[in-house]
Amino acid sequence: MEWYFVEWKPRMKELGLTNHYKILPSHEWFKKCVEAGRKQISDKHSDAILDGIRIQYVDYIRDAIADKRGKKV
Repeated sequence: MEWYFVEWKPRMKELGLTNHYKILPSHEWFKKCVEAGRKQISDKHSDAILDGIRIQYVDYIRDAIADKRGKKV
């Protein structure tokens, strides 16, 4: 997960990919694990690594599409 945030996301930003949608499993424990992982990464690295990147967690791909189109689901 650290590589993903520290290396991959900034590289994608350089290529113009600034809206990131993540479809997470509906398990609350999984969401808490992601939250804890992000906290550890932000404690170790500057939050600035994600400047200009919009990360949106969604339940379904249709939610990401609707968000991108500016619609509510």
